[in-house]
Amino acid sequence: MHQPDQNAAPGESKEELLQRALARERSARKQAEALLEAKALELYEVNTRLQEQTAHLESQVRERTFDLQLKEARTRAILHNL
Repeated sequence: MHQPDQNAAPGESKEELLQRALARERSARKQAEALLEAKALELYEVNTRLQEQTAHLESQVRERTFDLQLKEARTRAILHNL
């Protein structure tokens, strides 16, 4: 004895039921792909900003290190002349 499918609408054939399921799967896949694409773009943009900030911080470290070396050299010169 064949049991009616619980997901089938009254009078809906197995083929119609499968077509509806396929349409839902396609819709869900398209939504997932759109979300993935949006998140990939967001990740790319955040990574780009992170690289820019890293370069800026590295530049600041170089500048401050250079300034510190100059001050240290001046201090040593002054102490050496005392």
